Amino acid sequence: MPVSAGASPFRPGCEGRPQRGVNYANSEVEAWVDTNPTDPVNVVGVWEQDRWSTGGANGLVAGVSHDGGRTWQRTYPPFSRCAGGNAANGGDYDRASDPWVSFAPDETVFMAALALSPPARRAASGETAPCW
Repeated sequence: MPVSAGASPFRPGCEGRPQRGVNYANSEVEAWVDTNPTDPVNVVGVWEQDRWSTGGANGLVAGVSHDGGRTWQRTYPPFSRCAGGNAANGGDYDRASDPWVSFAPDETVFMAALALSPPARRAASGETAPCW
């Protein structure tokens, strides 16, 4: 069973407001994988899902295996609105990027990522302001 999501689990427009740039739906980039140091058949991988040309992705996906990668379960950490983020859980952002996962010596799994909401691009007197 492949770990990647294949078709995007995120619906178009899930960011909650208009976005600049091109969204590459179904793209899966910037993957990171770690193996449990005390249980080598326990593997976790994370990646960006649906990358934007202007940075970040609609959301992040985590794949978890307890049998050395033969089977996988996927989950969607709420770093962005597309993955279930909101003001109450701290994930009220348009996009997420740069996922990282690591096991601690006691088998605790930690995941870190960047969450962002790019500013709208504005033009004045025919000049274009930078997007970021």
